[in-house]
Amino acid sequence: MNIILDRLRKEREYGQIKKAYEDISGKNWRYPFLITGLCEGALDAFLASFAFDENQNTALIIAPDESAANRIRIFLSNCGLRAEFYPSRRPVLYNIVSSHELEHTRLSCLAGIVSGDIDVIVTVPEAALQYTAPRTKVEAGVRTVSVGDILDMRAFAEFLVGLGYVPCELVDGRGQFSIRGGIIDVYPPHLSAPVRMELFGDEVDSIGYFDVMTQRKTDNAKSFSVMCAREVIPDAETKKELSELIGSLAAKAKDSESKTALLHEKQCIDLDIDAPFIDKYVSFIYKEPVCLLDYFDGLSPLVFAIEHNAVFSRLEGYEKQSAEDVRELLENSLISPKYKDHAYPSAKMSAFLDKNTALILDSFTSQYPGKLTGIFSFATRKPPVFTSGFEQLTDDISSFVNSGYAVLIVCENSVSASNLQSMLDETGMRTALAAEYSDVEEVTRGVPTVTCGAIPSFELMHSKFVCISELSGSSMRIAKRKKKHASSRTAQSSQKKLLSYADLTVGDLVVHDTHGIGRYVGIENIKNYDGTRKDHIKIQYSGTDVLYVPCEQIDLVAKYIGPRSDDAGMKLSKLGGTDWHKTKARVKKAVREMAKELIALYAERQRRPGFSFPPDDELQREFEAMFPYEETDAQLSAANEIKYDMEKAVPMDR
Repeated sequence: MNIILDRLRKEREYGQIKKAYEDISGKNWRYPFLITGLCEGALDAFLASFAFDENQNTALIIAPDESAANRIRIFLSNCGLRAEFYPSRRPVLYNIVSSHELEHTRLSCLAGIVSGDIDVIVTVPEAALQYTAPRTKVEAGVRTVSVGDILDMRAFAEFLVGLGYVPCELVDGRGQFSIRGGIIDVYPPHLSAPVRMELFGDEVDSIGYFDVMTQRKTDNAKSFSVMCAREVIPDAETKKELSELIGSLAAKAKDSESKTALLHEKQCIDLDIDAPFIDKYVSFIYKEPVCLLDYFDGLSPLVFAIEHNAVFSRLEGYEKQSAEDVRELLENSLISPKYKDHAYPSAKMSAFLDKNTALILDSFTSQYPGKLTGIFSFATRKPPVFTSGFEQLTDDISSFVNSGYAVLIVCENSVSASNLQSMLDETGMRTALAAEYSDVEEVTRGVPTVTCGAIPSFELMHSKFVCISELSGSSMRIAKRKKKHASSRTAQSSQKKLLSYADLTVGDLVVHDTHGIGRYVGIENIKNYDGTRKDHIKIQYSGTDVLYVPCEQIDLVAKYIGPRSDDAGMKLSKLGGTDWHKTKARVKKAVREMAKELIALYAERQRRPGFSFPPDDELQREFEAMFPYEETDAQLSAANEIKYDMEKAVPMDR
């Protein structure tokens, strides 16, 4: 029982969409539905309801950005659906060591689609089109080993190498394996801990998980499964052909540096050793490349696309960025023009949405470029935020009750729910308390129900139901930094620094004070020179540049909130480059010049009768309108530095 989903199912529009969708099932060629009017919380509830009601296989949700994708995945999981996020990753185009964390996550999702163990895949536009391992390769890589099985150690080692696993002395990361006597350690990407098998002769005598730090077994198991560890895995024959291709490229290289790099790549292929650059040749290795969308062929999947225009705008940005990534390779003959592509064009996405009767979920009615099966519109909106203050919350609840609404109030935990109910009762308001969200069977009009859970806020205007959730106020955890002394001249009021790495979502753009704009890709536990391990924030920069920032240095990283913050084509800084420092210097100079003009302007206004200095938000808007910002985080510090100069020069009349 889920009161939120059940309430949405009772909406007239939901029933109409459900019937129309079922009516066109089985037709050879279908077109999308356009659904508008769903605010954030209602959209999440619609996705969950429809996935439960209409999904026969694995459903696919294409979100406009990583933040929305992760929010949706978490909500679907809380509703009981097996939901996973399929991330985007930039191909490694040079011979450098890089993390395979995103690659492993993607492969785990693909294996889940093949096995039917995943109900919903949530992804972002470019991830859905990026080349990946073919279905046959993923299916062949899935193997279960159980206690009592007969296992040829040499053949099993060759099998693992063929799946992209790397042999090592001690396993301490995913995609590795080691053999010591009669012990085989292996760390499949989809497992949370590595596995140790102890053999008695050729028979698997025991299986257990172990800790990578202590190398000691923690739990026993009866069986486990392995899967592919890399997306791009050439077979023996393809490796020979690839070696010949790289050799021909080396012979045509324009300079000695390019030739040396290509000959090194050829050597890696010939000696059958780890080739970090293998992504560069994905179009050559897989003669008929596949992407995530191809895994849904023949399944008649349930497909959702959220904010159609944003999806295709992001794809446009990604295509431009991808072209920029391979431009240098092409100029230096480091790749053949025939094999330069690493993802399908956006036209494949359009065809996929048309073919599979996608449900296009847009905030407003938009001009969809193709044919539509139907257009439906809900009447929903976001209710007032939970954290506006108790007095304001009480007024909002009373207003809804007096208007005949059924009101559900969702707190973060049971203690908060109990305390809030007591406070509301003291005001004379009659309320009901449910210890757990799952206990709520119905919400009575006139008697608000207080409970706890991870439920978003939304209002159904036609049926007069509202969910006011504490989640809406607490999920956006942005640190409020203390004001420093004015002499520091440090921008504070608009520069939103991070309280912890928990404030970041994979895919967020971030700004490092020294290195500029990059993209957050996760947390990695890295072994230091003294053998200890620490969590590091991993930031992707231009090309294959990667920066690992120790979590104790979180104050050096800020979340980028400027223009194009959700744009996959946003130009990232290059580690070690001078562009970032030049930009900061240029902006700083422009700030000083603009500050002088604004100081004079406000000083002149201050002399006028009745002039009052504007409030902070109005002042901020005026700065933003007048200053030609660069697309860097300096746009924030610029406005604040101007504000400091003005506050110093012009007395405020508040």
